[in-house]
Amino acid sequence: ALAVILIEIVTGVNPFIGRSMTETMQNIENVRMQALPDYIHGDLKEMIINMTNKDERKRPTAQELLDNDLMQLVGRIGNNNEERNYELEQDKINALAERDLVIEERNRLQNDNQRVSTERDRVIQERNRLQNDNERVSAERDRVIQERDRLSIELDQERTEKDNQKRRTDSSQELVRIFQSQVEITQTEVTRLTAEVTRLNQELSRRETVPATPKAQLKRTPILTPKPKQALLQ
Repeated sequence: ALAVILIEIVTGVNPFIGRSMTETMQNIENVRMQALPDYIHGDLKEMIINMTNKDERKRPTAQELLDNDLMQLVGRIGNNNEERNYELEQDKINALAERDLVIEERNRLQNDNQRVSTERDRVIQERNRLQNDNERVSAERDRVIQERDRLSIELDQERTEKDNQKRRTDSSQELVRIFQSQVEITQTEVTRLTAEVTRLNQELSRRETVPATPKAQLKRTPILTPKPKQALLQ
């Protein structure tokens, strides 16, 4: 078995391998192995042949193998291989750890990107909301300005109408005042004329009580009492 391991270490191939499992077992039972490659020669080749001798008595003892320089070299090679395998395993572990760190960092960056994207979307939504609010405020401001202008126009119209109404009222009152003044003047004139007519009638009655000469009677003329309406027209 040690020879087989040694050959596998040197060549990388089991020397008893066959085309089938049965052939492999027969090769082992008959100690029929494949020919050693040309690069195995000298003491190494002789030692391997001795280790695979069918006669166990002719095989080297364990101590002889341990004392053999080639076996010590093989042992060192094996140790070196073990160290190299350990280093490779450590490198593999380190590579896996590094890969895990890279994956973790990548996931962290993805999460950061997602948070940044989410925050960006939130900022965009907030900006759109503020823009909509500004548009509503601007529209409301324009509506208030239009309403203020409309009320200002209506107020000006109302003031103008009140001024016109006041002027019409003042004009009507002035006409009424003038009319009342004319009525008062007319009434005063009618009163004066009525008093004058009464006085003349009294004078006429007094004269009628005194006998008059025919000449005086001829000169006497009737006196008519004027009507108030006729006096106003005059």
